[in-house]
Amino acid sequence: MFNKIFYIIKRSSNKGKYTLKQEKGFSLVEVIVATVIISIITLVLVSGTVTAVNVLKINMAKTVSSAVASEKLELIKCMNYEDI
Repeated sequence: MFNKIFYIIKRSSNKGKYTLKQEKGFSLVEVIVATVIISIITLVLVSGTVTAVNVLKINMAKTVSSAVASEKLELIKCMNYEDI
């Protein structure tokens, strides 16, 4: 797909003349920069996912405790005053 990259080089021996040079593939610097960018994006996404899972666990515990408390209150409301 990107196997041919053209860029203009000014030759010092031919004053004022430009030539077109063909370069194939990517350089090592381009590959390293791309890898670093992808690594940073992956770390951010993984960190966000871990945070979301932790918040989900906390909210699940709050929901369960609220449901248990509501159930116990309803049981107490249904009891006779003498039984409490």
